[in-house]
Amino acid sequence: MIEVSLDFSKFDPETDLLNLVTEFLQDFGSLVITTTPYKTGFLRGNWYATIGNAGPPQGQGNSIGRVSAVVASYELGDAVTYSNGASYAGFVEFGTSHMEPRGWCRAAVDQAPEILEAAAARNKQ
Repeated sequence: MIEVSLDFSKFDPETDLLNLVTEFLQDFGSLVITTTPYKTGFLRGNWYATIGNAGPPQGQGNSIGRVSAVVASYELGDAVTYSNGASYAGFVEFGTSHMEPRGWCRAAVDQAPEILEAAAARNKQ
């Protein structure tokens, strides 16, 4: 599991925090999905999001649509989990003794502060 924690304290308290976090979650999820390695489409097509202890991921449609639908119901304080239903996703992310790691999720986590800054800039407009 890869976790992201961000400090929202440096942002203007007048900013609509719910909109800021929702935009960040949408942008972050989209980055993870669109940078998922693609060979057959199965790995990229198996992204889901859940809020809190919502149980196993549900939904139909494409990955970005499923994630967007869940994020749209986000409320401040909720924990959002992005997960991939492909049994081999971890092997592609972290590699094996026979395959180099692709690390696209960790790369997205590294970009999280910039994604948050971009969402904040859009919310100020």
